[in-house]
Amino acid sequence: MTLFHRSFGPCNLPPLLLLHGLLGSSRNWITVGKALGYFRRTYALDLRNHGLSPHADSQEWDESVDDIQLWMNRHQIPRGTLLGHSLGGKIAMRLACRHPERVSELIVVDVAPRQHSPRQAMFSALLELDLHAIQTRREAESSLHSAFEDTRFLRFLLTNLERTKKGTLRWQPNLQTLASQTSLFESGLDPQDRFEGPTRFLVGSRSDYVRPEDHQTIKKHFPRAQIQVLPDCGHIPHAEQPATFLAAVIQFLEDNRYAKGDPTPLLHLTTRSDWDEQIDSSNYIPAAFTSDGFVHCSTKHQILDVAHRRFLGRTDLLLLCIDPKRLSVRPIWENLEGGLPPYPHLYAPIERDSIYAVLEFSPSPDGRFELPSTLG
Repeated sequence: MTLFHRSFGPCNLPPLLLLHGLLGSSRNWITVGKALGYFRRTYALDLRNHGLSPHADSQEWDESVDDIQLWMNRHQIPRGTLLGHSLGGKIAMRLACRHPERVSELIVVDVAPRQHSPRQAMFSALLELDLHAIQTRREAESSLHSAFEDTRFLRFLLTNLERTKKGTLRWQPNLQTLASQTSLFESGLDPQDRFEGPTRFLVGSRSDYVRPEDHQTIKKHFPRAQIQVLPDCGHIPHAEQPATFLAAVIQFLEDNRYAKGDPTPLLHLTTRSDWDEQIDSSNYIPAAFTSDGFVHCSTKHQILDVAHRRFLGRTDLLLLCIDPKRLSVRPIWENLEGGLPPYPHLYAPIERDSIYAVLEFSPSPDGRFELPSTLG
């Protein structure tokens, strides 16, 4: 089976595969996927019987695992990072345990490897909806309102309604098959399944899909697992708190790069006068450090956005290239300004011997900047 996918980010970055939950699709990842594309070549897949992927009469665990491996083979991805939410998280766990050579890192979003309650009432309500009697999603919401306590979840489900060429509504996912696959609510793992690679479980603070009593089971199957609770979100943290979610994902990926001795190089924009004033100092302290408490940095994939947003047309800029391995502190990846992509912040001055290059950073006549050729 050939799965549909959406892709984000430059092709030369390491691959990251996103797997959605039950009755989700690759559409759910578009906003987050664009942000992740600054750090990884990101692929959001539609599982079988979901989204724009083909329908089939079954959806067993190993069928989904094989679908993803076939997709990886077709796209010449021998190994990559897997990030799966809910059902996608269970599939990612099984793939990692059964085929660890294909998975460099594993991120599981708000699901534990245990039995979860089947959603037969949900499927029954959706299947009983008379699609010939409604014209809009709003009408569908009104018809289904009494069957769903969570209006936000209902509206999420109704994104699966699409309009046909004849103007009528139909369900995009294969509801009949999915409703019959009660095995999808099982653990997805056998007792002997185990993945030894870097693993992070991201858990919504208001969700019960991962309970404290699940932690022992998680550690049994994933001995290197770290369990991180994301504040103020439920079962879909990437939709409810996307900035917090992204910061957690990128921090995990970048910490693993540190562990391999290959952290992402950092960049910092400064003015020539500020740099010259501290030329003889062993540390460089940017002017904003006193008020902000940290040094603003970027990656090479972020720096032009920063330059155009904050320094458009400035002709007095220098670009400091920083080797994180020579720093006394690791960067904290976060976004404190209300946006989505996290940025690396250094909560200490920059040691001068960590700066391996100081580049002129001048705009073109229209005031916009280009990445220096030495950065690739």
